[in-house]
Amino acid sequence: MTSNTPYPHAGNSAFMHALPGLFDSKDLILGAVPEAHLSDWSGEQGGQPVGLCYPRSTAQLSSVMALCYEHAIPVVPQGGLTGLTGGAVPSEGALLISLARMSGIESIDVRSSTATVLAGTPLQTIQEAVEAEGMMFALDLGPRGSCQIGGNIA
Repeated sequence: MTSNTPYPHAGNSAFMHALPGLFDSKDLILGAVPEAHLSDWSGEQGGQPVGLCYPRSTAQLSSVMALCYEHAIPVVPQGGLTGLTGGAVPSEGALLISLARMSGIESIDVRSSTATVLAGTPLQTIQEAVEAEGMMFALDLGPRGSCQIGGNIA
C-alpha cells in the first residue's frame, strides 16, 4: 500500500480512540487546535495537527510518547512558542505536546548552586526563585515571562 503522506497512520482510528484515555478532557484537544498553537514567532507555516495535549507529569508524557511511537504518529513539542526557527510549528498529522502544564520548581540547592525545574517552567519564574535564594540565573531573554526552560535548553 502506498501513501501520499509521510505519516500514513496519522488518521489511525486506534490511536484516536486510545489517546483520550491518557488525558482528562481539559488536557486534550482533538481536531481543531487553537490558532495560537499553529505557529511561533518564526512565521513558518506548518501542517494540520491531529490534536494538542497537555501532559502534567513525566509518566503521562512517557505514555503519550509510547502511544505515538506505537502508531507512527509524529510529535511536535511546544513550549512558550517564542522560537524563531519554526521548531514548534506543527507538521501534518502530528500530535502537538504542550509542556505548559509541566511547570514548577522541584528544588533549589544553594550549596551546589543548582535548581531542578520542570521543562514548562517560564525562565522568569526560575530567575525570581533563585534570586530569592541569593543566587542568579544568568540566562536572560526578551520573552523571559513566556519562554520555557525546556525550549531554552533545547
